[in-house]
This record gives sequence, structure tokens and C-alpha cells, in this order.
Amino acid sequence: MSTRKKTSVDNNQNETQRDKNIQISFYRRTLIIIIGIISGILVLFSRAYYLQITRHDYYRTRSQKNRVKSQVIPPIRGNIFDRNGIALSENILSYDLIVNRAKSQKHEQLIEKINQYIRFNNDDLLKYNLDKRKKLFNQDIIVRSDLTQEEINTFSVDLYKFPGFKIVPSYKRHYPYGTLTAHVIGYINNINKKDKKTLDQREYSGTLKIGRTGIEKEYESLLHGQAGFRQAEVTKTGRIIRIL
Repeated sequence: MSTRKKTSVDNNQNETQRDKNIQISFYRRTLIIIIGIISGILVLFSRAYYLQITRHDYYRTRSQKNRVKSQVIPPIRGNIFDRNGIALSENILSYDLIVNRAKSQKHEQLIEKINQYIRFNNDDLLKYNLDKRKKLFNQDIIVRSDLTQEEINTFSVDLYKFPGFKIVPSYKRHYPYGTLTAHVIGYINNINKKDKKTLDQREYSGTLKIGRTGIEKEYESLLHGQAGFRQAEVTKTGRIIRIL
């Protein structure tokens, strides 16, 4: 009888010890988990402090540079008059159809529909493709220049069907007396790679043409004028959100 009681007591003691061991093991695991969580929180807080406090000025400057871009406003070329105030060379307001590929996912398919609204032949397509090769993805490409008023009216009605496309004003050089004064007045032409090596890139970054002969060339710096600049808020793809 006493042997049975002793065995029963031993079993109870063993069970009690196992329970204590289980509790100790549970507390240890719980403590390890709590320490891990606290360590993780401390790491996150220290990283947040580093980014937001220690490196605040650095990242703020980088963010500002990525968000705000300086854009060039090309100057309007000066007119040439004789001593009586009669224009010998002047700018005529014109309108171009342009497209921005970053704003138009289906621009190539839409280009094929352009001739339903305006004149767009093989020569126009060739000029468009040449201009496209020169431009970055988020830069405007000229689809057709010198739109007539009738073409503007026709296309404007369905312009909403052409996302990324828009009609913008531009200026074309006009010589009222044609060849009669050409040898004196001269003419302007597109800027080429050779010109870019000698021109002020900041002043001419938005300019497409330069004086080649005559007065147009001799007084190029005066006729060209000075470029303007504006600050624009843009997305990471370069799309303008607003002008600052």
C-alpha cells in the first residue's frame, strides 16, 4: 500500500515538474518574441529618424529636383523693318498639331486616322517620323504644321478622341517682298549639329531656326532675343501637372 502511495506521489511530482518546464519554456519563447518585436520596432524607429531627421534636407532637395523642373520659353524672333516702318521680315501666327507619346498610349493607331480630319500625306508622315526620332518619349512631336482654319475647326470637334494630341500656336517667318529683298534680308533655317557646337545651349535649347544669310545672320543675337524660363511641377515621366 505504501509503495503505491509513493509511486503516486512521484508521478504527481513528475507531472508538476513537467508543467513547470512547459511554463518556463513558454515564458522563454514569449520573452524572445517580445524582445524580437521590440528590437524590430527600435530598428524601424531608428531608420525613420535617420531618413526624416538626419537626412531630411538631403532627401527634400532630391525630391524637389525630381518634382520641379525648369522649362525653357523660346523667344519670338524679332521683326525687320525699313526706315519707314515697313516690315521686311516678320512673324506670322500659325498653328501646329502636336502629340505627346507619354500622354497617348495609342498614338500610332491615332496617327493613321489623322487624314480623316486634316491633310496628312506621305511627306507629312516622313516629317513626323523624323521629328519623333529626335525627341524624347515625353517631348512634344509635330504631327502637322501650318493647319488651315478649316482644318482646325474640323479636328477640334473630335479632339477629345485623340488623347495626347493638341493644337498649339507657333510663328512662321514671312518675307513680304520675297526674292526682291532676299539678298539683303537673308533667310533662316533649321539649327544643325554643327550650329549646336557653337551656340549657347541654354539660350537656344527651345529654338529651332537660326539666321543663315544677310541681316538675319548678321544680327542673329539681336533678332533671336533671350529665352525665358518657368518652373513646372511634373510627374516622374515628365508630364506637367501645373506651372508654378
